[in-house]
Amino acid sequence: MVSKESLRQTLEYFSQQRQAKLQEIKSLDFTIRQLEKELGEASTEAPIELTNSDAGLPVVNGSSQSAQSSMEIRPDEFYGMSQSDAAKAYLRKAHQAVSLGQLLDGMTRGGAKVGGEDPKRTLYVSLMRNPKKEFVVIGDDNFGLREFYPHLPKTGTSRGPKGKRPKRRRAKSLNKSKQNTEQPQDKTDQKVIDAGDAAKETAKNEIRAAVIGILKDGQPQVWGNIHLAVERELGREVSKMAVYGILRNKKLFEGAGGKVRLIRE
Repeated sequence: MVSKESLRQTLEYFSQQRQAKLQEIKSLDFTIRQLEKELGEASTEAPIELTNSDAGLPVVNGSSQSAQSSMEIRPDEFYGMSQSDAAKAYLRKAHQAVSLGQLLDGMTRGGAKVGGEDPKRTLYVSLMRNPKKEFVVIGDDNFGLREFYPHLPKTGTSRGPKGKRPKRRRAKSLNKSKQNTEQPQDKTDQKVIDAGDAAKETAKNEIRAAVIGILKDGQPQVWGNIHLAVERELGREVSKMAVYGILRNKKLFEGAGGKVRLIRE
């Protein structure tokens, strides 16, 4: 006779599989809505509605709104921060997307200042104009962090304020350019380049070691949480792309349902 503990483990496994599938479908649904919006076409099917049991997904329902509203926040937790930094700090604390009103309320309770005649609109404009495109809009009124959704396409940072790419300067003389490329490289410059490459490789090895240490217990974690844990481990800021590049190594890591786990040290 199968024991209750065995049945419970089986139930937990299939519950996790279900949650991963739902999150994958929700991500696809969001991408479809965005494409339809860009094309100006009406939606052909209703989006999937998720229930309260689907925890960890980038949606906000009545139950989670209540939980987030009661989230403990110090009165000075976001004091002196810019609107973008305060919003990022709150969202990372919430670990999911929240409504704009809820985000504004949490930031204000933490001491952040959002001015203007309509603070909600002021915050909306500020997040939408974020130069690093760190925020994403989920549905009509929910904001999340792009780092929560590693499956989203990367955003370019080389465009100007109006979305135009900066013009490249032409060389004054093709002959002069050719002469510069034919000149032998200074040995001192080469030493500087070699030292820089060595420093980059060292930093990369440190990040890889930190990531492996964080995932050593075999438990899958969200990509954004891994990045934060790496920064805490190394005691300094770490590029998100550097961590993402490490996690893309399929020989060491395996991704599923928006999470990553270590498969080999």
